[in-house]
Amino acid sequence: MPKLVFLSEQFTGRSYDLVLEKTTVGRGEQNTLTIHDPSLSSTHCEILVNGPEVIVRDLNSSNGTYVDGAELRNQQCQVKAGQTIRFGSVEARLELDPEQDERFDEHTAIYAHSRAVREQRRARKNPQVANPAMTLEPSDDAAVGGHTVLIPRSQISEGFATTASPPSDGGAQGDSGEGRPKAAAGKWIAIAIVVIAVLVAVWLIWNRK
Repeated sequence: MPKLVFLSEQFTGRSYDLVLEKTTVGRGEQNTLTIHDPSLSSTHCEILVNGPEVIVRDLNSSNGTYVDGAELRNQQCQVKAGQTIRFGSVEARLELDPEQDERFDEHTAIYAHSRAVREQRRARKNPQVANPAMTLEPSDDAAVGGHTVLIPRSQISEGFATTASPPSDGGAQGDSGEGRPKAAAGKWIAIAIVVIAVLVAVWLIWNRK
């Protein structure tokens, strides 16, 4: 699986697995990979993945997207294993699994891009349950040496979710729910007994006459 290993000082030691065929990168929270750094545009670029092939496309970012120092200005470029990608001033290195570290020409990359777009359209119709969105935050704690915290957004949202607690007297609630039908049945049985008793009394009095 391709992944980005961040090299910039404020993000050193952090990495992000490119699990989707299309990953948007930028400062805004709407992106798949959100990097909170002022040098990035709100929506900075997108990364397309098809197996070992990785294509980076700049989305007219203010401070540019660079592959091994070459600027992409609203353009796209294939990225190979070991090459660096710079989003504004934030730099990362692309790494591939050893068995995926193959060399492809530009024609293959363009074909992969077209295929990735088609697959992305299909993915929109059948979205995956897992949420790979991540937020890359510079750490303010000097003790961690400027490392960052990579937080799954799904865990952030779950942190604010509340779970209904069971009532403190669970037995009382269960008794009240089941007691109503039993009480109603007992009431009708009592009424039936009274009616029968009255009918028997009337019958006895009638026979004595």
